[in-house]
Amino acid sequence: MEINKSKVLVVEDAEIAQKFATMTLHDLGCEVHVAETGFEAIKMANQNIYDIILMDLGLPDIDGLKVTETIRKIEGNNRNTPVVALTAHSENKDGINNKQNCLKVGMNDYIEKPLTREIAEKMLEKFLQKLA
Repeated sequence: MEINKSKVLVVEDAEIAQKFATMTLHDLGCEVHVAETGFEAIKMANQNIYDIILMDLGLPDIDGLKVTETIRKIEGNNRNTPVVALTAHSENKDGINNKQNCLKVGMNDYIEKPLTREIAEKMLEKFLQKLA
């Protein structure tokens, strides 16, 4: 699978972060869909097949960890869409390492904001080569 033909779901509630991620991914030739809430992300992931999902952890309704767990249950053994945490916080308010929590619920990787072009390219190459 080529990077410039990948379908990406960006789950992000902050408008500036949405625009930045969308612009970066569009520049790489991706088709980008945006979900602003966890419930919207679950619905979209259930109705569409994405090559990769970028998941913010701090969403207004349910957190990205629970969203990922739900998506994994919906996919079952039929699919395993790569889900990559995209967050500004390496630790949660209790000082717990968010990367460990992300991997524990079935996320495939963890990157900190902002999503730069270089980071986006590396991430897409890493996960989309596995799909090719």
